[in-house]
Amino acid sequence: MADWFLDHVEVVKGEQRVLFPCSAWFSATKGDKRLERVLLPALQAPAPDLTQYEIAIVTADVEAAGCAVPVSVWLYGDEGHSDELVLEPTSGRFERAHVDNFTVELEPLGILTKVRIGYAGSKTFKGWCLDKVIVKSVRDKSETTFHCSDWLGGAHKDKPIRELVAAHSATNEAQITLRQKLYRLYVMTGTERGAGTDANVKLILFGECGDSGEHTLAESSTHRNKFESGQTDVFEVRCADLGRLAKIRVWHDNAGLGASWFLDRIEVVEDDTTSKYVFPCGRWLSKSEDDHQVMRELVCAQEDVRGYNSQYKITMETAEKHDAEPNCDVLLTIRGESRSTEQLVLHSRGTHFRAGQTDTFTHTLPALGTIQSVSLQLAPAGRRWLLTKLTITDIRSGLTHTFVAKDPITPKPSVLIPVEESTGKAEATRQLALVKYELSVRTSDVSGAGTDANVFVRLTGENGDTGDVALAESSTNKNKFERNQTDVFTIECLDLGRLQRLAVWHDNKGLGAAWHLDEIVVHNGSTGHRTVFPCKLWLSKSDGDKQLRRELVPVAE
Repeated sequence: MADWFLDHVEVVKGEQRVLFPCSAWFSATKGDKRLERVLLPALQAPAPDLTQYEIAIVTADVEAAGCAVPVSVWLYGDEGHSDELVLEPTSGRFERAHVDNFTVELEPLGILTKVRIGYAGSKTFKGWCLDKVIVKSVRDKSETTFHCSDWLGGAHKDKPIRELVAAHSATNEAQITLRQKLYRLYVMTGTERGAGTDANVKLILFGECGDSGEHTLAESSTHRNKFESGQTDVFEVRCADLGRLAKIRVWHDNAGLGASWFLDRIEVVEDDTTSKYVFPCGRWLSKSEDDHQVMRELVCAQEDVRGYNSQYKITMETAEKHDAEPNCDVLLTIRGESRSTEQLVLHSRGTHFRAGQTDTFTHTLPALGTIQSVSLQLAPAGRRWLLTKLTITDIRSGLTHTFVAKDPITPKPSVLIPVEESTGKAEATRQLALVKYELSVRTSDVSGAGTDANVFVRLTGENGDTGDVALAESSTNKNKFERNQTDVFTIECLDLGRLQRLAVWHDNKGLGAAWHLDEIVVHNGSTGHRTVFPCKLWLSKSDGDKQLRRELVPVAE
């Protein structure tokens, strides 16, 4: 028989693999009746600049400290965070008083601030006593230690996942040290008829210094029967300091007979500073009310921030010239709108302020507000220093000031005025509008293309991402993801800006789990813009390259 259906061609050269999708007939009688085709490589996200991180996990030296399940780790830095890393020792166990070493490649995270670690979802987990986690960056040789000395999971069910902050290091002047913080959440259910819910409610807090991770609002300190109409329930979330809060992502699992929930607002109070943030909602989280969404993103609309200390990241760039180096300590005074600092000594130690080098220091100071000016000078032994740029960032608020030195810095004070000021991530997030994104998911016209598995997506843009979203209910078809069918789903979230990538995957459940995805088209309900993410590949453990997850990038329309 001359007819031939080609799924794809895979070209392998060394460690590089390139897929050329086809999913079409070569036939004089079938499909478009063509016998020749030009195949283009599958679109892949551009390869990022990766850094190697060495992770040492130290199990405590106490009785029954070990465990026989993988653990999940998330690394956080001041320039980004990793996705979930599932780590499993070669022996299959994390043994008592043993160090297990792992190496991962990630996009650079900057200065590491915290680690989130917990067991990877095993129902038979009996507990694990973790001593500490040590992370080394192979690129810049930095080492950061995160102490735990506590149990995770098992009989300690209240803390199967822990957040560990970087331990103070006397030798690392660039280190950012976060504190553990208690956030008290006042969750106010509306008074509309049927406003209360029996579903399980979860949320994530987002701030200048990252997110809190997923927290289940399990036990209200004010009511035994939580989330009733007109009721305020109080919960506690303990995590690393998030800085200024920007938004909350809140959702429920739609479980129970009375799952629909009308959320009025959430107020968050920092336990140590009594600063308060208000996140209005005034909408249903419901499969049958409003727009049938059970997830909402709430933006901070009101903030009452009391006095606090903040960490400041000070970055200095030395000119790339042979006579640029000061060969001495640098003295810095910062004048803010609310107060000025004492003179800060930035030590040379023979390694800082080298020609062409960028040096970073961190200092904990009373909040300065907007920085008006800085005074720079060398220690008396110095002669001159060719500084090209100085940036000072309030890590808690994200406010950044940039200074440019036009003349050499000498032992005489030089006063610099900021040439640029940029708001922090929290403030930028608060200015974003809610947008409804309509996803048109087209299953290919290929034998066996449909799936009964549960499908998930994560849409990422220049302003953030949607989180992991289950494509549960198609607005166009009751039986979704069938062959040659387009299913439409709606996601509401804060404006993502220019869309950059779309991750799509399924859980491989059901008899007909294999799925051949043609493309996903994302329609921005506010601007009308359409973004196309082609796939034309299997998401399958038995077909194609046997991958269940695809990272799709858009094509220009």
